[in-house]
Amino acid sequence: MAELLKKLLITQLALAGVAQAQIREVVGCSMGEVNGVAKLIRPTKRSVGESTAKTAN
Repeated sequence: MAELLKKLLITQLALAGVAQAQIREVVGCSMGEVNGVAKLIRPTKRSVGESTAKTAN
């Protein structure tokens, strides 16, 4: 149960735009764990540009 809550907190903080180093300090886990969750929810710059280009046409 605690692991699920950690991952949910990491997810919400990442969506709010909090830096990964700050998330690590708040949650109290390794940077690898934060990165593993955050990279799955943050869109890449390339995908953001592609979606914008599609909607502009």
